[in-house]
Amino acid sequence: MPNSKSSNAQQGRLALSDVRVADFSRLLPGPWAAQLFGDRGADVIKVEQPRTGDPSRHNAPFYRDSSAYFESVNGNKRSIRLDIADAADLEIAKRLIA
Repeated sequence: MPNSKSSNAQQGRLALSDVRVADFSRLLPGPWAAQLFGDRGADVIKVEQPRTGDPSRHNAPFYRDSSAYFESVNGNKRSIRLDIADAADLEIAKRLIA
């Protein structure tokens, strides 16, 4: 019986394609680690603060209209803005974590 790693490879799926990651991190280590999960197939959802998003979105240097720094550690992710101080947004965050 083939192991799941070879089965995933035969099906063209990445190792973490059945995993969802809720990324609440900022700065360098957390976003980069979450990007590595995304690079291996995980569905990574970056949770950002309302109005401004992740503060690193505003760090120079910029390429076109985006921070090169932000883009370099947040690839293979989807984003959502939540205010976890708000009860409704907190419930959404809890569902993401579950």
